[in-house]
Amino acid sequence: MSIVKNVRCSNLLMKLLYATLIGFSSLGSFAHKVNIFAEVHSGVVNINCYYSKGEKVHAGEIKVLETKDGSLIYSGTTDENGLLSFKIPEIVIKNSSDIKIILNAGMGHRAEWNVSFKDILESRKVLNENSSLILEQERKRNEVEKEKTVERSEISFPRVISGVIMLLTVSALAYFLTRKRKGGAY
Repeated sequence: MSIVKNVRCSNLLMKLLYATLIGFSSLGSFAHKVNIFAEVHSGVVNINCYYSKGEKVHAGEIKVLETKDGSLIYSGTTDENGLLSFKIPEIVIKNSSDIKIILNAGMGHRAEWNVSFKDILESRKVLNENSSLILEQERKRNEVEKEKTVERSEISFPRVISGVIMLLTVSALAYFLTRKRKGGAY
């Protein structure tokens, strides 16, 4: 009878061991889960892709599908920061369609994100309302760039020469002062 109890006990222990191993193996599958996040601003979809521990998805394949007919409307790859942006194609507006963004990060890592047509319309509405503001910001940005260019061009040859002469003078003065302290002659 004790042999039967030992066999039952060992079967129970084996089942517990298998259950534990299966439980821990499923934890490992979540260690490298890939995430995708997308938002629409001013008619542009901005995508951010990262793994569960925060590491960015480098060169992840992105495919964007129109949900009404499943057609591919955009494809690209993420940069070294896991980012990708693209302008919403007019066909999406014409068809009043949602879009599905699919990330393939390799080795079975896959994620999806849906962008509703409502979000797309709202972003275009904001773009239209703020188009004059955007044009004004672009004009100011161009003015700042022109000012930077003018500032860079103000560096002239005589200023560079006078700076070099000042550095040589200070260096020579420091050299002679340190030699005098050491007891050496000029």
